[in-house]
Amino acid sequence: GVIVTTDSEMNRLVVVAPYSTQFIISAKTIRGQRWDAERKVRTFPIEAKRELWGALVKSYFGKVCVGEKGIKVIE
Repeated sequence: GVIVTTDSEMNRLVVVAPYSTQFIISAKTIRGQRWDAERKVRTFPIEAKRELWGALVKSYFGKVCVGEKGIKVIE
């Protein structure tokens, strides 16, 4: 599954997800995205929440996503 959390210190969304070439391609189109090599996570500006969800739908449709509001299926 996919885990999305908020790093309130950095004001960024943090995504932990299985490797997906499609997600990497989609994520790189989102302004302000970064790969955090130390934590092995991709981070995004909070403002990019809708764009991030679109990238997740494209890449992980039907998979489970765990976030701060609970568990949902990506669709």
